[in-house]
Amino acid sequence: MDMEFVDSLIDEIKEILPQLKTPVLELQKKVNNPKYFAQFGQIIDRLFGTCSMLDLHECAAYFGMIKDICYKSRFLDEEDGQKAVLELMKKCIYILGRFKESISTEDKIPALLEEVALALKNAGQIKQDYLHAIRHGSVSIDPNEDIIVIFEKFRKMSDLVMQSEHLMTPTPLFASSLLSFQKKLENPNYKITSVLIDASLDKEIWLPLLEVVRTFRPGIPIGLVSGSPESFKIIDFQKIGVTNVFKYPATFDILQQYAGSILKGEINFAPNESTLPKDPLTDKDDQPLEILDFIEMLASNIHLCVKNPFDIYVKVGNKMLKFSLQNEKMTDEQIQNHKHKNIKTYYVKKMDYDKYLNICKLEVARIISDKSIDLGSKISKTASFGAETYSYIKHCGIDKKTINEANNFVENVSSSLNGILKDNKNLKNPEFIKSFMNDLAGQEHAVSVAMITGLFLESLEAEGSIRDQIILSAFLHDIGLHDANDKVKSENEEEMNDEEKEIFYNHPTKGAALLKDLGLKNVLLEAIERHHMRLDGRGFPRWEKGSVNKVNHIAEVIGLAEELSHWINKASSDKSINPLSMVKKEYFSEKIQKAYIKIFL
Repeated sequence: MDMEFVDSLIDEIKEILPQLKTPVLELQKKVNNPKYFAQFGQIIDRLFGTCSMLDLHECAAYFGMIKDICYKSRFLDEEDGQKAVLELMKKCIYILGRFKESISTEDKIPALLEEVALALKNAGQIKQDYLHAIRHGSVSIDPNEDIIVIFEKFRKMSDLVMQSEHLMTPTPLFASSLLSFQKKLENPNYKITSVLIDASLDKEIWLPLLEVVRTFRPGIPIGLVSGSPESFKIIDFQKIGVTNVFKYPATFDILQQYAGSILKGEINFAPNESTLPKDPLTDKDDQPLEILDFIEMLASNIHLCVKNPFDIYVKVGNKMLKFSLQNEKMTDEQIQNHKHKNIKTYYVKKMDYDKYLNICKLEVARIISDKSIDLGSKISKTASFGAETYSYIKHCGIDKKTINEANNFVENVSSSLNGILKDNKNLKNPEFIKSFMNDLAGQEHAVSVAMITGLFLESLEAEGSIRDQIILSAFLHDIGLHDANDKVKSENEEEMNDEEKEIFYNHPTKGAALLKDLGLKNVLLEAIERHHMRLDGRGFPRWEKGSVNKVNHIAEVIGLAEELSHWINKASSDKSINPLSMVKKEYFSEKIQKAYIKIFL
């Protein structure tokens, strides 16, 4: 064990022991007093992080259990249960005394840990007997409770919480050191929704905390409190990631109001301070940054630049917060922590999105041309680029510029599939087809349909320029749904209401109309309009009475590719499904059926 941390633990125990005795003495006078249970839990929480850092996991579990029991005991009505918890609190004080005496002596530690293990078991039994039905109030176990992490050195805000008869929401979790603060933010069991920092301290103390938030919980709103908020007037909040600045709270009610404002994403600054900026989330022209001005980018692509040629943002409440500045480079540690936290989405301004797409395009071209990289990786990277391109089209609309970006994606599809088509052994290998479908599972639907179409066209021996135009049509086949809700986009009619069904049935005609003036040939527009139609009269738009049932082969290819795409996605969550056998190939012409069998069966 690191003796520096051990000494820190002993000093902390010495400091909190007298504080812990106060709520115990008050509860001995009147056991039905919730705020003193909360006060004990609040104080004991300070030991949880320190024990974790020392790898004293049994001790950390014990103090976490005591903390959780104390918080839950605020809701206990049964006097026997309250008295049982009070006895646990007394035992905890005794354990802390043993800690102070034994933790620095190596040969005494095993006996101490045995005593802690026994105390932990006893605490667990009390919890089971009296608190098993109480979920509210837990900060150490309940994964669904919102938490605000509050950093302060002098415990003024924690005193406001402990002295109040009301519960604070989100549940406050206090830290008084950088290590403790970081430990709380990196704990995956905490549902941390916001942070509040005492910025009346030296900048050398609180500024590093902002970097910790950016690394472990990027995007969550951060509030600062200070007795002199006017001192912040020279600070660029946009750069340091702060969303709120408040005057130091004088009462619990004000502190609760601050916490609520941060959680809701409301932008607030110290009242009556006209020198402070009105909104930190603004660009250089001081105009508010509206969410509609942004497009999502994948976290997996954030490492592609040596330096970002554009600013990168995260969503905070109903505003956008600049997260990484132009010409900055995110560290590998930050990227890895974001992956660990399952952060998949960043945002870039619409005006900068073509720069982002160009970076993606160059990366895909590099991967496709590298002979040492396997085909699966090339297909996967091409699909990711397609998803980014389609996002751009959905946000910016259909025009010549977005069609040009779509053509760039189509060129990459052709290039990545070219390696497959050069070697017909791939097409006859069931394992390759299975791998190909796995790569498409979960992809943007338009991307999946385009890539299946590209592979399918090999059996039809389509020439290069014609093939690319058909792949483009497949990529844009559902563009008429770009502004529809998720239920309509899922194309599951059973879940749609009448209004949503109407939107769904009209999307092929709408999509063809959107693309009519952008240079697509009539046969391609017809294919987009009829990709849901089948030769036997099924599908939509409905055949006009007395007309000849005719669906061109391009519409059939797109329709069949779309069906296969849907079954691939369903099979990813239900392993009993074989997508290839689920496609109703008998609804298509003989030529299309033969091509499907040649490629996939």
